[in-house]
Amino acid sequence: MKEKLNGRRRRLISSVGLMAAATLLLASCAGADSGKGDDDTGALADFDPVTLSYADVGAESTNGPPFQAFADEVAEATDDKVTFEGFFSGSLLGAADSLGGVQSGTADLSYVGAGSFPTEIPIAHWNNAMGSVSSSAYPLSILQGFIAQQEWALSDEELTAELDANNVMVIWNSLPDTRTSLICTTPVRTAEEAKGKRLGTFGTPPSLPEMEKLGFTIVQLSPVEYYEGLQRGVVDCVAGTPTAAITYSLFEVAKYWTFADFNGAAGTYTMANKEKFESLPAEAQDAIWDAIPTWLVERGKEWVKNYGALVTAQKENGITFYDPDEAFRDIVTEEQAKAYEALADSAPDTVADPKAFLENYRSIYDKWEDRLSKDLDLPTEHDGETLDQIANWDADAIDWDAYHDMLVEVFDAHRPTA
Repeated sequence: MKEKLNGRRRRLISSVGLMAAATLLLASCAGADSGKGDDDTGALADFDPVTLSYADVGAESTNGPPFQAFADEVAEATDDKVTFEGFFSGSLLGAADSLGGVQSGTADLSYVGAGSFPTEIPIAHWNNAMGSVSSSAYPLSILQGFIAQQEWALSDEELTAELDANNVMVIWNSLPDTRTSLICTTPVRTAEEAKGKRLGTFGTPPSLPEMEKLGFTIVQLSPVEYYEGLQRGVVDCVAGTPTAAITYSLFEVAKYWTFADFNGAAGTYTMANKEKFESLPAEAQDAIWDAIPTWLVERGKEWVKNYGALVTAQKENGITFYDPDEAFRDIVTEEQAKAYEALADSAPDTVADPKAFLENYRSIYDKWEDRLSKDLDLPTEHDGETLDQIANWDADAIDWDAYHDMLVEVFDAHRPTA
C-alpha cells in the first residue's frame, strides 16, 4: 500500500490567511487589470479543483510534517482549489526513477537526488560535490545550506536552461546536512582506526576523496540496507546524518558516532513537472510559490530537532560520540579543498566559465554565513566538543520568523509569474 499524506487537512484560517484569500479573490476578479487573469491558464475562480501528487523517498515521520504545512498553506490560500497528496518511502517514485517520474508526470512534484543523474542533469550533478563550501558549525550550517543552495538554484541561468530541457523546475533545492558523520560498530577517531574499515556508502558520494585518503574500504549499500549491513557485519561503518540515523534506526546496531565533517551532497531537490506547474492559474502558481518558505522553515526545524536527538541517543541508546583527532580533521579539510579546486576541470560543457561558477557559488554561501551569523546570532565556529555544542544550544532561540522572511526574499526575487 502506498504511504500517503493528504494535503486537504485544514488549519483554522488566521487573519493573515483571510487577507491572502481576499487578495486572491480580488486578483481573480480583476482580470486583465491584474495582469494575471487574462492568460491561457484562466482565473483561479473558474479553475476546476486539482490534487497534485508529491513523491518522496524519505519517511513520512520525518518529511511528512513539513510537507503538510506547505500543503495546508496552499489549500488555504486557494480555497481548496489546489491540494496535495504526498507519497513517502519511495511508494510512488524511488530514487532511481524520480527524475523520469516527474518529467513524465507520474508525480507532479518529486524529490530528485541530482547525484543519480549525471547525464540528464549534468550541472545539478556536478554541483552535488560542492557542499564543502558550507560552514560546519551547528546550527548555522543547516540554515545556511537551505537558503544559500536555494538562491543558487533559482538564480543560475545555466541550471535553469538544463532543467527546462527536461521539463522540470526547481521548487526547492537544499543542503540541510552540509556535513556527514560516521556511524560505526567500533570507535573510529583517528586515521589509523579508519584504515581498512569497510564503509557503506550509496553511489559516488562527494566525500569519496577524503574517505579514500583516510583508508576506508568503500562498500556500496543503499540507505535502506545500512541497518542490515551494520547488523550482519557487512560493513563496519556507514556515512550518515542524524536524520538517516533516526529514519533507519541505526542506533540499534551501531553505538559509535564520529563527527567526521565529510562533504555533504548539495543535490537534494524537490522538482516540479514544468508543464503541469505552468498550466495552473497564475494565482495558484503564486500560492504554491508563497508557501515554499514555510516548507523549508519546517524542514529546518525538523533537522535541528534531529540533531538534538543525538543528545537523547547518548543517554537512551548508549551511543558514544567523538570528535576525530587533529590529523583526521586535517586530511578531511585538505582533501575537500583539493577536490573543490579540481571541480573546474570536470565541469559540464554547458558551463561557460567553470571558475566563475565556482567563485559565485562560494560567494553565495559566504554571504549567507555572514548574514545568518549576524542577524540570527548563530556561532560560526565549533566551541569545544561538537555534542556539547548541540546539547547546549537552545533550538527555540532561532528566530524562525526572521529566517522565513529571508527565504521569502529569495523566492520573491525569482517568482515564476513575475
